[in-house]
Amino acid sequence: MATNQGGVMGILRSRRFWIVVIVVVIAIELVWVIGANWALSSELVTAKINKRPEKLQVEWDSARTLIPGIINLEGLSIRGQSKKQQWYVELAEGRVHISLLAFAWKTFKTHSFDGTGLDFRLRKRQLPGDPPLKAAEFAPEIPGLAVDGPPLPPKTKKKRNKKPWTIVLDDVHIDGVEQLWILALRLTAQGSIDADMSIELGGGALSMKRVRMNLTDAELIAMGNSLMQEMQLGIDARMEPFLPKEAKGFDVLKSLSGTVSLSGRSRGAGLINSLLANIEAVEVGSPGGQVDSVLQIEQGVLAPGTEMSFVSEGGWVDIMDWRATGRLELESTVETREGEVTSSVDLTLSDVALTDRQGTEPLLAGANLELNADAGQLDISGGAQGLASALEAISLDLTNAHVADITRFPIPAVEDFTLDSGEILVETHAVLTRENGGKASLGVHGAGIDASYGEVAIKGDLSLDLNVTTDDVRDRRFDFTDSGLKIDMVTIEDGKKTDKNWYFHLDMTEGWLHLKDPREIVFSAEIKMKDTRPLIAILGQEKKIFNKLKGILNFKDVEAEADVEIAANSMEIENFDIDSEGLKLKANLRVQEKKSVGILYTKFHGISIALDLRGEKKDLIWRKPLKWYEEQAVPWAGRPSAPPVPVAGDASQ
Repeated sequence: MATNQGGVMGILRSRRFWIVVIVVVIAIELVWVIGANWALSSELVTAKINKRPEKLQVEWDSARTLIPGIINLEGLSIRGQSKKQQWYVELAEGRVHISLLAFAWKTFKTHSFDGTGLDFRLRKRQLPGDPPLKAAEFAPEIPGLAVDGPPLPPKTKKKRNKKPWTIVLDDVHIDGVEQLWILALRLTAQGSIDADMSIELGGGALSMKRVRMNLTDAELIAMGNSLMQEMQLGIDARMEPFLPKEAKGFDVLKSLSGTVSLSGRSRGAGLINSLLANIEAVEVGSPGGQVDSVLQIEQGVLAPGTEMSFVSEGGWVDIMDWRATGRLELESTVETREGEVTSSVDLTLSDVALTDRQGTEPLLAGANLELNADAGQLDISGGAQGLASALEAISLDLTNAHVADITRFPIPAVEDFTLDSGEILVETHAVLTRENGGKASLGVHGAGIDASYGEVAIKGDLSLDLNVTTDDVRDRRFDFTDSGLKIDMVTIEDGKKTDKNWYFHLDMTEGWLHLKDPREIVFSAEIKMKDTRPLIAILGQEKKIFNKLKGILNFKDVEAEADVEIAANSMEIENFDIDSEGLKLKANLRVQEKKSVGILYTKFHGISIALDLRGEKKDLIWRKPLKWYEEQAVPWAGRPSAPPVPVAGDASQ
């Protein structure tokens, strides 16, 4: 009997215990539901949070809770600003599961956060006394805050060793991303974001153990211009702890590691132009094309496994004063070679048309252009300058380039010299270094060229081989020592006589070319020609005395030296000197507007004569002609030699 009574009493006590527990739970729930919902619907909570609304303000349209620690929000907006920045976050809906115990350790911690309809904005503040912000008109609006508002009130003194609040957001999931707008860069999209992050307030560290982003139908807008459309963006990354207040520019990317996949329609060529930031002679562009890329990032540096491609049906490459247009393909990889991480960008422009920057009719057509940029590790945290600093050299090859209209081919010459018909092929190979030094070879080869100078018709083959070096391409000054010009199989007709199989070879022992206005070529050369008869025919158009003396001045198998300057539709020949058996010839001449001005001395088979072409009257000097010649002066003779052009030491990479 006693045993039964003890069992019954135990059951009753057990029931009472559980009844008490249930009652307490219900009471707590009622208190939570009534108290928390009242607090959320009143201004009690927001007033506590928004004690300094100029620094941080949190608002919501409605909030409710049924389970302790779990709150459902609608129309949530969070706005804040620091000394230099302003930011804004808006969510259409959110459900947050808060750890109530964490408040005891001054930590706001979520076990989970689910939201929809994200709108994030960040911009710089216009501080008093600072220069106007760049691209401020493209930065986002921050509701309730002026970009040039008054500075924040000074901080009140805090107790020493006071522990700051920490925010820990675990298992954050947001659907329906609407836009991420940072400074002048705006990303609109549809998709989701998952993250785990923590930040210590009061200037402490920010870190993300995980951030995953999957966006579709995205558009990237920079400075008000659409850079990418129909974009698919995937991110799976992490961010090591860093101090936001100490991060400048792209420094925050030094904490980023992970994988970024990207595809879509883009204007493209941004990477290679970042690489070429220090090389002003080359720039790549495109109105649009397809981008596909996978970026492997380790602490802000592109790691092996990175691959990028861009294809555009209508791209262009600007090279100094010229623009090459065609089908553009861009491939970039990061890989490990011989134990070192290296990066390369390979660009191919096919079916090229080459014009000047004004877009006149193409000078060259049908060409292929290949450009390769080699670099070390690409540090994206350094921005454009960081990428450019990794550049070692770029090489450029132009092949199969046919002159579209030979009459427009820019051969420096005196006025009234024209190319009329024929075929010219141009090829070039160039290497440019990070310091803008470089080396290039240019070949111009023409067959069946028809040209004319005044009434003289010229036909033949042309071969020009230039070897060019410079230490700074921006100066447009190039050394082309050890270059050469060959004109072979020439027929010259002046209406009186036809010369066939004439040749003219010019080897430049030294020379330089300046492409800035006024364009100028200066060189010293060794010259070989079959005979002087064609030159007499050309010069005789204005100076009939050449025709009278053609029996004396017509020499065969000529070898000579001369200093030549060509500029501003004029050609000046100094120190022209032939000294061979049976022939001596010296000349200082200027040819401009079909007129020859200067002095000339010749001795042929014992007959000496000097010729003065400087005045209206053309004088022959028979008495001591050599002495007379050496005592004369011409305005252009004896000018200072061309400044030396240093050769870039690493241009041959």
